[in-house]
Amino acid sequence: MRKVPLPIGNSTPEVSAMNTLTQDLKALAVSEGADLVGVAPAERFQGAPRMTHPRAIIPDATSVVVIAIKYPDAAVDGWGRPPAESMFFYQSVQVSMTATVMPLITFKLYRFLEKAGYLALPVAPSGFYRYRDYKEIQGGFIADFSHRHAAVAAGLGQFGRQGLLLTPQFGVRQRLASVITTAPLDGDPLYSDRSLCDGCEACLKACPVHAFHPTEQHSAPIGDRTFTYAKVDKWRCAWVEQLGMVGEGGPKFEGYTTDVYPPSPVTPEDYLKAMGQRDPFQAACGWGTISCGRCLHACQAHGAHRRKPA
Repeated sequence: MRKVPLPIGNSTPEVSAMNTLTQDLKALAVSEGADLVGVAPAERFQGAPRMTHPRAIIPDATSVVVIAIKYPDAAVDGWGRPPAESMFFYQSVQVSMTATVMPLITFKLYRFLEKAGYLALPVAPSGFYRYRDYKEIQGGFIADFSHRHAAVAAGLGQFGRQGLLLTPQFGVRQRLASVITTAPLDGDPLYSDRSLCDGCEACLKACPVHAFHPTEQHSAPIGDRTFTYAKVDKWRCAWVEQLGMVGEGGPKFEGYTTDVYPPSPVTPEDYLKAMGQRDPFQAACGWGTISCGRCLHACQAHGAHRRKPA
């Protein structure tokens, strides 16, 4: 297999420092279109809920491979801005990345590992949530696996104040997907360079429903470090990001009349009732439901790596 530069984590190890399987896997990921790729040893997930731990998914899992693909700057920068005032382009990029581009890459990585004799499971970039409590999974809106925590465990970067992944290459502007495997891969070191978040809190201030707690922090132990980010009310966030209930969160830019501010607190019953309060065109076509992303758009951590105007 042709060897290519490996844009991973916070350093690029010498080829001799990696076992051949790890080297070839990363080269495959990059050749198939991944912008970043890192490996997290399963031991670094000690803080994960038991039911979403890699070894709850594959009992003998040793590693999680995480890939990242960068958002087009034009899609993020142009969200809702005049004169176009459209969110369609950002959403269409999301659909392409999460439904086509990234699953194809992780599927090829899983096939590569399985042909080498190991179990491997590609985990889609986006999927379903457990909206209701289930056993020890409490609080609603819990995913079956967290790519952003896996990415930090794989050395790709650190958390921003809003809890999204920041990387030195792209700031907050990437989507993630993972492959859980039993293969004996070499893990990447945790990111340990300069802080990628300057604490400006523009991400928190940009939230149209004030879903972030102004002072309380969530702690995430990963490996030998503990990372923190602002606590978020997931039901309030989902009110605008999943349901598209607030005009400024996106629907107004497509001409929808939906504009309902969430109650405090938001209950599951409120959430279900709100589904019937959307503009009928919005509800029927689906566009404008996964629409917000203001905490991503407001982050300027990518600034030092932007392509300069011609």
